[in-house]
Amino acid sequence: MGQIITNISYWEKDIWHDHVDFTIVGAGIVGLSTALFLKRQAPEAKIIILERGILPHGASTKNAGFLCFGSVGELADDLHNTGESSLLNTLDQRISGGKALLDIAGRKAIDYGNCGGIELFESQSAFQSLSEKIPYFNNLLEQHFGLSNTFKVIPTPAHFALYRQCIINQFEGRIHTGKMMLALYQKAIAAGILVINGTEVKNIERSSNYYTVESSGSSFRSENVILCTNAFTNALIPSPHVQPARNQVILTSDLSEPLIDATFHLDQGYYYFRPIGNKVLFGGGRHTFGNQEMTDDLDISLTLRNHLLEKMNAWIPQPKPITAEMHWSGILGIGENKTPEISKIEQGLYIGVKLGGMGVAIGSEVGRKLAELVLKDNGYK
Repeated sequence: MGQIITNISYWEKDIWHDHVDFTIVGAGIVGLSTALFLKRQAPEAKIIILERGILPHGASTKNAGFLCFGSVGELADDLHNTGESSLLNTLDQRISGGKALLDIAGRKAIDYGNCGGIELFESQSAFQSLSEKIPYFNNLLEQHFGLSNTFKVIPTPAHFALYRQCIINQFEGRIHTGKMMLALYQKAIAAGILVINGTEVKNIERSSNYYTVESSGSSFRSENVILCTNAFTNALIPSPHVQPARNQVILTSDLSEPLIDATFHLDQGYYYFRPIGNKVLFGGGRHTFGNQEMTDDLDISLTLRNHLLEKMNAWIPQPKPITAEMHWSGILGIGENKTPEISKIEQGLYIGVKLGGMGVAIGSEVGRKLAELVLKDNGYK
């Protein structure tokens, strides 16, 4: 008599564990988007998504909800470091990605608002230097993406102790991150995609014509495995290097003088904030702490929280000091460049990782391209 290894019924084995066409590891933006794009072209396929957390473990539900493609400061820095061709590739990823997200999730469902992204400056010289680059970037964006007069100089909104002028990107917006993930999850369930949370994948092993995906307490047999695990990918396969980076965000208590509805960027986008009702969601600053924040540890840093509060009180003066009501962290996957890794590792094994902290902007486009690669490999037209 064979030994019973796991307490799985015939019904469970038949529906969930065996004869899977596509097993996706990771139920964040990329994982859910990949599944939905796969299902569009392969409606009869059996697709399962395995997620280690109750909610996505990375940053998909922990980001700031910016749907952006870059401030003048960030784009100028990219242009200087990588050149125009690489910059155009980055812009294409982000602009196409934003459109893909709105297409697959729906504008209303995710509370999308085209509020504009405002870049603030601490010095007149920094503003002057970047404002002179506006004609170049506007021409680039119109020529390649059909976006007219993307950037322009405007008066700095009230409540800021900064230089009197700033630069707005009129095509940037904000979303409700929780509603975005809920919309993607609900669409996946409605499409017949099986999502299993609280299941951490421990090992992936290739047999003659299928993979065994071993998880905590169970295993799955699948023809294809697609890793959408971003910063955590190196724990499963020797993938192209993806460096985990912890990004921290705080939500303030109510401000005496609320901000206008916009997204705000400083210091090449390393600091960012936006109003949430009468409060402010403020994040970033990891670049000032070096290797301390290059980690997959989700614990929060009180030192960084105090740093963010100090910056906020300097940049957004209020009658009363700004205090933190909530504080959380998310784990990003970054690399030597801003190009995500979308590739086939071996027959039936694929990855879509290294989002570079721009998961909201590019996650759905990564999912679309990844699904396209997998479907082509599996003989779908």
